[in-house]
Amino acid sequence: MAPQICSREELLASLRGRTLNVPDLQALLSHWPQYVHLELDRLRRDVDAKLHEVIFKDTSMKRTEPDVVAQIETFFQEFEYFIDMTDVEQRAQMGKQIPSVEEYLQRRMGSSAVRVCLAITE
Repeated sequence: MAPQICSREELLASLRGRTLNVPDLQALLSHWPQYVHLELDRLRRDVDAKLHEVIFKDTSMKRTEPDVVAQIETFFQEFEYFIDMTDVEQRAQMGKQIPSVEEYLQRRMGSSAVRVCLAITE
């Protein structure tokens, strides 16, 4: 069993002088559908309008149903988590340690905005 590599320097040293073959990912994913949804521009306008309403009109929150207010609060909590995890990811990229699998997965789930997207679709 190979020893565990825990720093960037160790990883680089283990790879130095070796040849890495990176596959053509476009060829590997060529069977996936590739298109832009016809309603993309409308969706962007709708999302922009809703965010503008929620962010800039305090009175809209007072007249909104409690469950909608809860959903908006959830969205902002998830957005804050996304920002925090993006910060953590950036700091990790600048650091010298390689994260554990668990650390990487937690950080990646936050910085990829999965929870923000789920909060929006709720």
